Amino acid sequence: PRLLAPTAVDGEPYIPYEFSVAHQSVPPMETKAGGPIVGAIISVTPDLKEAAEFVEKAGTTKRAKAEALSFLPNQQRNAFAAASSVAQLARQQGMPVVTVGGSLPGLESVGEPTDVDVQEALAAMELDEMGESRLNYYIQVYRANDYPFYADYAVHRATEVLSGPRQIIVTK
Repeated sequence: PRLLAPTAVDGEPYIPYEFSVAHQSVPPMETKAGGPIVGAIISVTPDLKEAAEFVEKAGTTKRAKAEALSFLPNQQRNAFAAASSVAQLARQQGMPVVTVGGSLPGLESVGEPTDVDVQEALAAMELDEMGESRLNYYIQVYRANDYPFYADYAVHRATEVLSGPRQIIVTK
């Protein structure tokens, strides 16, 4: 059987609905610049937590940390690199860096959400008569290091008709 490259349908770009070894490209999309960095929120995953603790125990010198990173599995190393990059960008702007879903060495943790937090988030997302709300998006986290096809799926979700306002985060 011959594998066909995905093509546009009715003038619409190809949207990958699942991971494909035959086609791993992302359709061309317009990218929009965001506003200023106002802080960083890092979601603590098991891989990130293990990597951060391992690097923390290695020592304070850059060499000790680099050597520790070289012994980590790729997904833990990638998680640590991604979190470090996000944190560094926020720190360069003088903005706060916090973690959710766990704690990491050297970073403030906001802990687990309480019932009050959940109720406030739901209240902020309530739509008024004009279709507006105090919180006009929600966050979806796709762990592409755990399931590689999540990266393609996140692109699909972002380009759905009437997908709603959202912020999609793909972690690798």
